[in-house]
Amino acid sequence: MLVGALVSFSSGPGQSFVFSIFLDSIIEDTGLSRTNVSMLYAVGTGVSALMVMTVSRIADRTGPRATLIGVTIVFGAVCFGMAFAVGTISFFIAFAALRAFGQGSLPINSTLLVASWFVERRGRAMAVVGLGFAASNAVL
Repeated sequence: MLVGALVSFSSGPGQSFVFSIFLDSIIEDTGLSRTNVSMLYAVGTGVSALMVMTVSRIADRTGPRATLIGVTIVFGAVCFGMAFAVGTISFFIAFAALRAFGQGSLPINSTLLVASWFVERRGRAMAVVGLGFAASNAVL
């Protein structure tokens, strides 16, 4: 349960509430307009939905544990890479990847993992996973 909650908490950098914190800094540092940054984010979110479907298929084939390890590594690299995004294309790729791996794939795989581990007290286990999301909102 704790692993699921921690993974849920870690999805914060891919969530919209974290993006909104850094929006003004991104605009200032890149010189892109608010409209352009918001459009890149919106289109990146749409593309990420397709990426999440692919990751979900991989999770169905390989299991949530193996997929979660891969997703976590890629998500860490994407968070690091976001710091180096300077142009329109690099921001689009970074936004799409942050949304796909942070907002989409981490929560899905943590839910799958906890649901497969717990049968008898699945509801309670899923509630603890949900606390990870709430804690991420509160802390970040």
